[in-house]
Amino acid sequence: VVTGPDWRYEGQWPEGEGVRYSAEGLIKGHFVKGVAEGMCLSSSADCQQIYYGEFKNGKRDGYGRLARPAGFFYEGVFKDGYPEGVGTMFFSSPEWISTTAIEVAETPVTNIGTRL
Repeated sequence: VVTGPDWRYEGQWPEGEGVRYSAEGLIKGHFVKGVAEGMCLSSSADCQQIYYGEFKNGKRDGYGRLARPAGFFYEGVFKDGYPEGVGTMFFSSPEWISTTAIEVAETPVTNIGTRL
């Protein structure tokens, strides 16, 4: 176990498989020099965001999937922690299921909704 002022790391240090815990949540996966790199799973502390995908320099970067409560799901490319490029966003509720292909920072490309 390795600890810092506001985090704790369990696993192979400073490179290898491990879990990093902090006030923001956790990241489980591969680390290089103590920073998440490659395929990892992350969760916010309140479990309101679950991400599985590529990390670079400790941030979501590359292809990944992000799930949030109330049926929100995004699958696509991330850059510096945020969605970038073309991805697919899913929304669902008891009355509507919607799939939206979006180009981030641009207008939506398609928006298809199906009433249940």
